[in-house]
Amino acid sequence: MTLRPLFLAVGIATLALRPSGVASVRRNVVAPNDARRHVALLIGISDYKNFAEGGPPGRSKLHAPVANDLPRVERALSKWGFRAGPDMTVLRDSQATRQGITSAFEWLDARVDTGDVVFIYYSGHGSSAPDLDGDEAKIDPNDHYDEALVPWDVKGDTGSIHDPNQLIIDDQIGQWLGRLRSANVTIVVDACYSGTITRGGLASYRPRGSLPPAGVATPAKPSSGLDGLMPRQVLLTAAASNQTAGEWEFATGDGKRTAFGILTYYFTEALDAANEGTHYDDLMRHVEEGLASLQGSVPHQDPQLEGDHSALLFHVSEPVPAQQVVAITTLSDTTVGIDAGAVNGVRPSAQYDVFGAGETTFRGEPPYGRIEIDSVTRFQGFGRRVDARTSPIPRGARAILSIVPYGVRRLTTISVFAPPDDPAISTIVRQFPAARVVSQTADRAPADVVLAARNGTVRVFAHAAEIKPLDASTQVVAGADTGFAPTAAAICGALTRAYMISALSLIENPAMMPPIDVRLVAGDTVPSEFAPYTALDTAFIGQSYTLWVRAHVPDWSTLYLTVAIAGYLGDPTVLYPAPSSAGTFPTAGWQAIYRNFSVTEPHGLEQIKVVAADKQYSLQSLAAALPQCGAKEVSRGLGPPSRSAIKGWGATTRSILILPARQ
Repeated sequence: MTLRPLFLAVGIATLALRPSGVASVRRNVVAPNDARRHVALLIGISDYKNFAEGGPPGRSKLHAPVANDLPRVERALSKWGFRAGPDMTVLRDSQATRQGITSAFEWLDARVDTGDVVFIYYSGHGSSAPDLDGDEAKIDPNDHYDEALVPWDVKGDTGSIHDPNQLIIDDQIGQWLGRLRSANVTIVVDACYSGTITRGGLASYRPRGSLPPAGVATPAKPSSGLDGLMPRQVLLTAAASNQTAGEWEFATGDGKRTAFGILTYYFTEALDAANEGTHYDDLMRHVEEGLASLQGSVPHQDPQLEGDHSALLFHVSEPVPAQQVVAITTLSDTTVGIDAGAVNGVRPSAQYDVFGAGETTFRGEPPYGRIEIDSVTRFQGFGRRVDARTSPIPRGARAILSIVPYGVRRLTTISVFAPPDDPAISTIVRQFPAARVVSQTADRAPADVVLAARNGTVRVFAHAAEIKPLDASTQVVAGADTGFAPTAAAICGALTRAYMISALSLIENPAMMPPIDVRLVAGDTVPSEFAPYTALDTAFIGQSYTLWVRAHVPDWSTLYLTVAIAGYLGDPTVLYPAPSSAGTFPTAGWQAIYRNFSVTEPHGLEQIKVVAADKQYSLQSLAAALPQCGAKEVSRGLGPPSRSAIKGWGATTRSILILPARQ
């Protein structure tokens, strides 16, 4: 068993994270918010004129840009001062022709003045085109291709999507940006720039990049390829210059799965949670963590952040609401409606503080009390008042997310794909009360657990990573194949671990508070303060390691920490705190929570889950009354049985790749 615990997940102690008062100093020069206009250009293309549904990579219609990405971005921008009206242009599908995009940038040039805040967003296909002026080769002699955006009216053949006369190439975008009178420009591109690595075939994944011309390999660049950024301009792209970005179907608050651009989904989560103290690199870190959480489910993509990334987001200087802002749209005797829904990240049980129509700071006691969301549709939420206030809520009132759900989507079943040609395995799976046997070809979303049988062994994969047997009684070795024994005891034990892995995966919070760092370091060395963030650590069998955690706690908050091992290579276990321990967890830098343990077999991928909340986050229900084969009734769930909510919490997942001992 890897990462052998010193104690089991039985009791949870009360350990608080208290702010240390230590603050970092960062460089920022800002102008007053009220002296600046907020100008935005948003472009989304799904229904390409000459592309087919399910077409080849780079030449297919997309599902997310117009239906979901654009409304989600518009909503997330609203609290930052960007509003629909004369200062916002939105191009959808047929409006985003090559000429339409050119005209929109010309509008932007005419509209923007010195000191304005500018936001440019693109969601759609990206491509590459021959570099006609040789500027790319000045950076890399082997690079002869520009990066490009694919407009709606590009022709449908392979050559057209690499034809610079039909695309919007990076040189042109650079010229447009260079003409803007304001340097306060943020550009977000959710597309592939030069997709030399395109992988499709996943049920819920759709690539947004094109294959390069035949016989051409586009070299990887350390940047996204957009040259000539001005001082204070910032560019965030979905992938490196030789990678394909994609869209993925995320679970939403209406109980369905909804397609979003992967970058857009995590970028808007961060934007909703950010405030006047958020920096671009804070936002980037949240995007990286989100992408890391999809590891094994989607093709790898590395988001790129260029420009003045240490600056405050949009260079703000005035207070900004720390949570999502919505407007009250419908009122009745029993129901209050808001103008945001599942696409915007609204969840049932979320509570909102209600202020007047002209409120912008959302400070102090809410004059119209609080509402709680009961149901969510695609673009709307509906709830009720949950306090004793009797004063009527005016139509057009504004509300701010005040209390987020406890992070629980109650887990009742896990979907399991059993080999259709092995009925004995399916029979065992059906004895597991929390299992729902599915067909991967019939179900749109991939199964939570996949079983693969060969040579008398059963391999078990949970969320695309393999669960390994822990002892000889459950393991079978048949030549090159190693897996679980095809018995009820072995397979149900694996499904129990898979159930707990699935339960841990549900602990997520778009509020992004507080930022949490987790590092596994050889020996007992304190992690480097300036080491680049990565969600994957590597460890070797037989070597000694220490697990470090650092949480950035707001001055007004006291938070509690819980750290658990997911269970891919060992029993799901709470690593911190110990059942009998109590006290405070200091936040002045890195803290060692699990010192000098030796990594043991089996090798593979393990995950660490870290939760910080203003109440102790109980994982006891994951270890109590777990489903077992043959059980008729089981008590299943994540967190306490009540629908309690907490003011602020955050969660992060750290992946650890365990490798055989070094030779």
